[in-house]
Amino acid sequence: MNNDTINMRLKLVDPDPVTVVVTALGAISSIVTLLSYYENRVEKRQLKEKEKRVLQTHIVEHTSIIESSVSIIHGSIFKLRVFINIAQRQKGLVVNSPTRKVQFTFGAISLFLSEKQFEEFKQNHLVVCKESSKVIESVYSLTKVLYEYGVDFPQALTEKLSQLKELANKVAFEQMEFAQGIDAYEALIELTKDVSRQLKVSLTSKPHRSPPMTPSM
Repeated sequence: MNNDTINMRLKLVDPDPVTVVVTALGAISSIVTLLSYYENRVEKRQLKEKEKRVLQTHIVEHTSIIESSVSIIHGSIFKLRVFINIAQRQKGLVVNSPTRKVQFTFGAISLFLSEKQFEEFKQNHLVVCKESSKVIESVYSLTKVLYEYGVDFPQALTEKLSQLKELANKVAFEQMEFAQGIDAYEALIELTKDVSRQLKVSLTSKPHRSPPMTPSM
């Protein structure tokens, strides 16, 4: 038995790398659902000054959490590429495919990592889980507030959300090679980061109200 074989047997196999980005996809898709709010919003009564202040406080709170958590997820997705690169350099990346073209699917590759690297990978995945959960919870809370107060969206924000929806569908359902998949998810989380920033700026700069509804004849 050669040294390489012994070394490989002493290493651990990490959770599938694809599980990390799929976890992040949950947070991204929850932000996309804000488009549904905009398309189905209803006119609410005029707000008093105190109500406007309460509304702004809620919006600032929820959008700040979304922006912060998306930024952290962005960093974790970048770290995923680092782990893959390390495994490649250490010859600890095993392609589980009979063909040269490795698809971006579950089980396509295995990363053989040292115990320390394995623990770091696990912690990185747990960060994505934790921050994705915070994003999802904050989006639900924000949506509830938006419905309650009848907040409108600026056109620029709806356009960004539409772009995010289109790219998220493309990344989630198109078949890609593994390297392309990692690139695509990095681009998706980059756009999500931009959208989360614009979400906060757009909704906290000044109160937005839905246009008056025209009474039916």
